[in-house]
Amino acid sequence: MYGQGADFITTRVPPVDASGNSIPGPDLLSGPIGAGTGVLGRGGVNDPTEMQAASGAGVVGLAGGVALPPANSTDGVGVFGQGTLGVSGTGPVIGVIGNTSTGTGVFGSATAKSGRGGMFASNEAAQLQLFPHSIEVKNPDSKLSTPLELNGGIPQALPKAGFGGDLLAINIVTKVAQDVPGKGPSELTTCTLWLCVRSEDKNTSTPAVWSQILLGGLVSGQI
Repeated sequence: MYGQGADFITTRVPPVDASGNSIPGPDLLSGPIGAGTGVLGRGGVNDPTEMQAASGAGVVGLAGGVALPPANSTDGVGVFGQGTLGVSGTGPVIGVIGNTSTGTGVFGSATAKSGRGGMFASNEAAQLQLFPHSIEVKNPDSKLSTPLELNGGIPQALPKAGFGGDLLAINIVTKVAQDVPGKGPSELTTCTLWLCVRSEDKNTSTPAVWSQILLGGLVSGQI
């Protein structure tokens, strides 16, 4: 399917009345109010009396040889793409934008054991930029901090098939005794961050090497 939107081209024409008769006055602009959309897809909605609330997909794009997906995998989706590369976005400023008012703007997930949830690359600049929040602090204070490195049981959670630059978050779950009679220990979960500093070498069967990113002291959130 090919779609071509109307070009935003205007011309000046003599004025006419409601009946199409020429009337005096300066020439007026005539043409579309803006460049037209090439392809527009809008999914159908379900009968409000039915239990199913999800609506149909706006556009479903499948690469050659890809079977039709089940309807429940595309319900409520604006644009669904499936193929060797599901969706590709290219632009001189931004390739893809994900925006939401209540949920997550962009979510990437890999189901294969060796897959990555997301990959970021650049020629010279940082591969990833986080826009920081700003807060005014009248009397900033600082102190020396000695981070603690966790060792016990960690290696079993680090993949052998790592690539240099891989960033991995691992939750450390420990049992903590409770001061409540009759109740057993509770679980305390602490997130740790690891960077792959040496890629796996399959030729020598050498596993990837990881290093923990050591952070400062713990601070409880207040907003």
